[in-house]
Amino acid sequence: MIIPSTGVVASWRYGLVLSLAFLLGHGLSAGLAPEETAVVINAESWLSRTLANEYAALRGIPPTNLIRLEGITSHEGIPVDEFRERILQPVLVNLDRRRLAGHVSCVVYSADFPTWVDVTPDLGGRALPPVIGNRASLTGLTCLYQGVMARHLDYLDLDSNWYARRPLQQLMPPRPWRAEDQEAYREVMGFFAEKRRRDSQADADPAEKVAWERAEWIKAQEKLERVATARPEHAEVVYNLACARARNGQADAAMVALEAAVKAGFTDHRHILQDEDLTTLRSRADFKALIERLRQWQPEMAPPVGFAATVGWTPQGTPTAPYKGARYLLSTMLGVCSGRGNAYAEVVEGLRRSAAADGSRPAGTVFFMLNDDVRSTAREWAVLGAAAMVRSQGVAAEIGRGVLPQGRADVAGLMVGAASFDWPASRSALLPGAIAEHLTSFGGRLDEDAGQTPLTEFIRHGAAGAAGAVAEPHAIQAKFPNAFLQAYYTAGYTLAEAFYLSINAPYQILVVGDPLCAPWAQPPTLRLQGLDDGQRVDGAVSLRVTPEPADAPLAAVNWFLDGQRLAELPATAALEIDAARLLRGWHTLSAVAIGAQAQQTRARAAVRFLARGAPEEFDLIEVTPTTAAWDSMITITRRGAAEHRLALLWLGADVAVLEPDETEVKIRADQLALGRVELQPLLGSSPETAAYGTAVAVTITPTALPTAMPAGLLAALPTGLALTVDGKVTYAQRADGDWLEKAGVRDGVPVGIEAVFEVAEAGIGQFQLQGNLPLDGRAFRIDGKALDVPSGGGWRAIPADLAAGMHTLSITTSGREHPRLDLRFGIRGTATLEGKAFRHR
Repeated sequence: MIIPSTGVVASWRYGLVLSLAFLLGHGLSAGLAPEETAVVINAESWLSRTLANEYAALRGIPPTNLIRLEGITSHEGIPVDEFRERILQPVLVNLDRRRLAGHVSCVVYSADFPTWVDVTPDLGGRALPPVIGNRASLTGLTCLYQGVMARHLDYLDLDSNWYARRPLQQLMPPRPWRAEDQEAYREVMGFFAEKRRRDSQADADPAEKVAWERAEWIKAQEKLERVATARPEHAEVVYNLACARARNGQADAAMVALEAAVKAGFTDHRHILQDEDLTTLRSRADFKALIERLRQWQPEMAPPVGFAATVGWTPQGTPTAPYKGARYLLSTMLGVCSGRGNAYAEVVEGLRRSAAADGSRPAGTVFFMLNDDVRSTAREWAVLGAAAMVRSQGVAAEIGRGVLPQGRADVAGLMVGAASFDWPASRSALLPGAIAEHLTSFGGRLDEDAGQTPLTEFIRHGAAGAAGAVAEPHAIQAKFPNAFLQAYYTAGYTLAEAFYLSINAPYQILVVGDPLCAPWAQPPTLRLQGLDDGQRVDGAVSLRVTPEPADAPLAAVNWFLDGQRLAELPATAALEIDAARLLRGWHTLSAVAIGAQAQQTRARAAVRFLARGAPEEFDLIEVTPTTAAWDSMITITRRGAAEHRLALLWLGADVAVLEPDETEVKIRADQLALGRVELQPLLGSSPETAAYGTAVAVTITPTALPTAMPAGLLAALPTGLALTVDGKVTYAQRADGDWLEKAGVRDGVPVGIEAVFEVAEAGIGQFQLQGNLPLDGRAFRIDGKALDVPSGGGWRAIPADLAAGMHTLSITTSGREHPRLDLRFGIRGTATLEGKAFRHR
């Protein structure tokens, strides 16, 4: 028998009405380009700002597509009401207000956002089936934004993503159930549940149990005969009829029903082999032949198509008018560096590798690893077909046994099913652009104390993208990418599209990586005619694009000015723009050509041009120094007359303002980002006076710390952090929870914390702090160097560029009523400060 795994929550769709743009959409074009991607930033996190700044520069994300949010209280988990209020709704409102809702299809989060969301408040006291669970992922709920905003629990359904491709057998238009059939099938499911309960009772009377089952199986068959006659297309109903017939001694009739179930789409040969209801059939030749046929079965999937958030998707996976289908947003995270996350350097290097991999067609092999673990067998059904599809595209594919490929330096893609793995021990290497992911219970649980190998281990070793469940998924295939993920990727779809084409129920899956990465996409080179980079334009110009090769099929061209879509035109049509109607100064014009193939691959060309003026007129600011340390101040000096307001724009927001008559302003470097930061001046506050000035760059480097002490001495020191409270010293083994209260910290009492720790490899790490103790000025020191602690609630983080060797930590503060100060540190992820790693002298 089998209990249905879909349709267990709800079966309706209601749209979120934000504006005409969200309701109606704009056209049916699909695919992804930088202009169609929004990056969401935790404005109070140095890491979130830094990764977003890096990614925007790598990918050419327009500033208007960068959305800064404040008040993010956790980078682990939050309730769904808080997720809606502080994250999802502000993102949707920003897309709407900025006129991006008509073309943005992907929302990518930078670091330091909660990775999981507790949906219990949406349940209204209702109990969920055990296979569903009440913990969802940040990216999954963003994808399913309509149901989440409407508080309709269809977002927890195991068939919630209608953009995902399914076997053609499963795409027959659904017929409504008759009430009597629905009631009969519900009664059969009740019998199955009761049977499971009785099977688990060790003290049940065997004779009574056998008699009860015999009578109930006869009743169940009577009901299933009626329901299966009415709904022969429902594979699970017909399969359960086969089970009932077999239990009631009707072997020939059971085989007829089993064949019918397979024809209707039930193809899980492992379940059939292990199902005790079918024990009497296993010795039959026709049963063995059926199993062998299913072992070689390759599903015929619905053809993949490019994604668009502005269309509706039908249950059959076809795009339709937005008000006639379900709407989605693709979503990933750029990286996670807390808990079991990655190092800052690993994420940055991964994003750079991913961007460089576009169009490279890696000369490698896609591996599908199989074993007898349920984490592997749950996805086995699609492996033969997916591998065949990969090979049909000219890419090598291998189906291997075990957990990881061994000694292979050419891993271009990888599907794994295992709780844990040791990548370095495999001696294999991931090629740039590779998607590597594994089905297991807690691959997306990135809390420091979670078990099993996290998805971030694949990112650490070079994967462009990976995914994992944020809560126990019960090995349900629908919650994970199926094997065709790799085939869609090698067909030329972007990383984000490939993931969501292959996940039927994305609510629990956390997707991490560069959504735009497309190693197998082959867009033409796009040439923009009529405007050169850096050109001055004073009047009207006519613009066209030409592809190389010239016969590359293009469906249309989207034209953007500073990230705002101007028009979607036929590929051969010209765009007319008049500089007299634009703000004076620098602008970015981009053309995004849409391929005429199913992938609708994007080809892009962009130029910067100067509207109505000479270049020297727009040199509005001077920045000193041009290279600044994280703990320093940056001076912005106005050039020219101080008649108008002058704002400095970065990451889609003002970071400083010079009012009229002001000639200088200072910015704290630690309010920006590590690396190269471009500040865009905007002069004036009305169309008559406004002008975009020449962007000026400043490079921000980590705070210089004193040289580390030699490594190797830590083990000789006593364990624990030295905690001084009102002159009395105790030693703490863990810096979280009520450790301060236990040590006698009370309101107003001086508190000192000191420790020695060791760093094995040099790198930029971070200290994370959360609590109510004051940490201002020179309260926090590493190796005697004072580091500023950011203001704000929730977790606060301090970057530190640490050399290999031993370092000292010192915190000087004072107590509060119910004192709280949780401390974490790490370079590769972060963990609570514990006595074995943080010792005292």
